[in-house]
Formats: sequence, structure tokens, C-alpha cells
Amino acid sequence: MVLTKQDFEILNFISQYDEVDKESILKKFSTDKDATEYRLEILSCPEYQKSTMHSVRIPIKNTSYIVELYETRIAEAKFTQHIPIGKYKITILGKKVLQDYHLQKNTELKKHRIDITLRILPIVISALSFVLSCYAIFMASK
Repeated sequence: MVLTKQDFEILNFISQYDEVDKESILKKFSTDKDATEYRLEILSCPEYQKSTMHSVRIPIKNTSYIVELYETRIAEAKFTQHIPIGKYKITILGKKVLQDYHLQKNTELKKHRIDITLRILPIVISALSFVLSCYAIFMASK
């Protein structure tokens, strides 16, 4: 899955908290709540192991960027229910991807600064040599 800038902004926001409720995320990224909800769904969806049994889906550990937190309840029929509580937290994979993103952005910024410096430096040197030449001509005429 290729993450977009918006995905990284959501991951960055979630990473600032131990756990963050869905309403806070939707409030922060309120331009399109439906799209943000869909992004949360995609970011929290793990990959699954291929199973010979079609009805069983076993999630692969550390394959989602965030996890939705659940409350576990045991129902009357003695089966376990996982009920979402509307909170998310970043996973190890999410932290790693976010760290890689920040490192890449910092590297690009450094390259951009070097590029600008290398473009401006000849102009500055030329201007200084022109000023020194004018100064030398002025001093020679006195």
C-alpha cells in the first residue's frame, strides 16, 4: 500500500498520543470526514494469512499502521465479543513508516538546501569579485 501525505499526517497525529479517540481524529482532519474514516479503516486493516479454510482469516502481526482498540466481552453463549471503543493507537509498523517518512523528508530538505547554495554561491562570488574590482579601480584612480 502506498501512503499519501494525508495518511502520514494522520499517522503523525495518532503517534502523538498513547491512544486517541476517533472523534479527535475526525475533528483534526475535518475537511472530509467520510474520507478520513475510510483512511482510518485502510490504515488499521492488517494483512491476512492465506488459509485453506475459506471462512478463517488470521491476521498477520505488525501489518497494519494503526489498530482500533476493542473491549472484550464474554457473551451469554460463552463466546468472546470484541466491541470497538472508538480509539486508535499507532503500531510498530506505523512508527517505523512514519520515521522513514520523516528521514526521507529531512534528506530531501538537505538536498534542496545544498542545491540552492550551489546555485547562489557563484552569483555571490561574482558579485564580490565585481565589488572588489570596482574598489581596486576606485583606489587606483586616487
